[in-house]
Amino acid sequence: MPVSVFLIHVPATSSTSSSYSVLIDAGHRSHVKSLSSALSTHLRLHPEFPLKYVFLTHGHHEHTAALPTLLCEYPEIKVVIARDEYPFVVEGKKYCECNGDSHIFQFFKRLLLTESKVKLEKENVIVIESGEEENTIFENAVKVVRTNGHTPGSLSFLHIPSNSLICGDALRNMALLRSPSLSLHGKAFTVSVSDTRNTVKQISERQDVDYIMPAHDHTFGGVPIEKVRELANRL
Repeated sequence: MPVSVFLIHVPATSSTSSSYSVLIDAGHRSHVKSLSSALSTHLRLHPEFPLKYVFLTHGHHEHTAALPTLLCEYPEIKVVIARDEYPFVVEGKKYCECNGDSHIFQFFKRLLLTESKVKLEKENVIVIESGEEENTIFENAVKVVRTNGHTPGSLSFLHIPSNSLICGDALRNMALLRSPSLSLHGKAFTVSVSDTRNTVKQISERQDVDYIMPAHDHTFGGVPIEKVRELANRL
């Protein structure tokens, strides 16, 4: 299963003195060495864009594995998460402690390995408070978007220059025989299916999104927003 991460260059603006880079999500444990190496090479080639933040869409294991390595290699970086995701990423709460709204999640939640092995120190974290997501914009380059459902504090990140929404596991594009083939993430891994449906409908209504970029996507090229609207109409 592909698990994408995204690196964004954020140019300096009139209100900021320097440019920087943002990494969105931190990969599966099998990707830690390759991610660390690729990131190091890229940052050496672009020293004007040092890594400043890691934005987490959510705290599942395949999105967080490289965080300890990255915090060791780049000790000045901060990890940006939603308030509702803080207990899972910092305080050690387990997703299996959540009361999901589907029988499938309730049955499988202690059997499936979604829990992260990573626990961050609070001084390494910046929290986006509930209700403040859309007001949080990084240098006119990235806007935070609340997309809860898959987990209680799932976030997406809108790359403003390209109108591309990096949406984590709010949606997936996984079918091999038909592309694109958008769907909700599996119920066994999703805390609230009803919230996820509402999230997809809200994404479909946005006028500032042309493409979505799911974390799990066999095409790696993004999916036009029209396909999200088609899916939303079927939900």
